[in-house]
Formats: sequence, structure tokens, C-alpha cells
Amino acid sequence: MVKKMIRLGGTLFLIAFITTALLAYVNYKTKDIIEVNTIASENSARAELVKADNFEDLGDGVFQGIKNGELQGYCVNVTPVSKYGGEIKMIVGINADKTLAGIKIISHSETPGLGANATKPEFSESLKGKKYPVKVNKNGNSNENQIDAISGATLTSTAVADGINMAFEKLDSLGKGNE
Repeated sequence: MVKKMIRLGGTLFLIAFITTALLAYVNYKTKDIIEVNTIASENSARAELVKADNFEDLGDGVFQGIKNGELQGYCVNVTPVSKYGGEIKMIVGINADKTLAGIKIISHSETPGLGANATKPEFSESLKGKKYPVKVNKNGNSNENQIDAISGATLTSTAVADGINMAFEKLDSLGKGNE
């Protein structure tokens, strides 16, 4: 009976060890590829938000977009926290005139069909031209400082608004907010 338990425990240990080793190897081999793909995805999002040819890294997740020698705007990486789904990694585009160019959500764990609707292009389009500080409006008819809440996803909408405000505050902390 004891020999059987030891054999069973040893077999289980061996399976767990081999599985862990394989996962570690795959992670090691794909880490660089994942990093390259993440950078390419973020660069594509920046170019889509702020129509620029070149992005200069200003530090703290802030990138300055230049086209033909002229400032087009900024893209700011932020990670607000939704009280429902957790962290939302997003890039906020801010035009040179300090109005919102839009957002791109890089990753989230919001509910499909509700909070996940924040990833849709029409939501980002509805944010264009908004000004700091941004607040969530649950009643429709928003003004230049309000974004309409996504139906059924007020917490996600609030997290997005927090992220937008974080982006403007990062710009301000770098001395780029009130030029």
C-alpha cells in the first residue's frame, strides 16, 4: 500500500515537473515574439489615434507624434482599474490642441456585450473632441467634457473616463498639458 502511494506520488510529481518544464520552455521561446507583437500593436494604435509618422518616447508612457516636423499630438499609455473587470490597458490619443483624439483598448477583462463594447471603434469615435476633465454622463446629450456611458457598463465607462483623465494629467506632469 505504501509502495503504491509512493509510486503514485512519484508519477504525479514527474508529470507536474515535465509539464512545468515544457511551459517554462515555451514561455522562454515566445517571450521575445510576444514583446515584438505588443510593440507593433501599440505603434499601430498610436498611428491610428494621432496621424503621425514618428513617435518620440517622452517617458512615463507618453509618446509625442510628429508629422512633417509638426506636432500632431500625444499618445499616452494608461491602465485605469474598472471596479468590475479589473485593469484596462489603453492608449489615449490627445490632439495638439489638447482635445481627445480617441482611445484604443489594448487589453481588458470586461464582460462581452457590455463593458467590452468600449473596444468598439464607434465608442472611440464618440470621444473625439472631448476636453479635460472628462466625466461620465448617464443621461445622453453629453457636452464637451462628458462621455456617454456605455449601456449596462457604467463602471467600464467610468474606468475609461479615469484613464482619459490620467492621460491628460501625465501630459500636464511633463509640462505638455497647457502649452
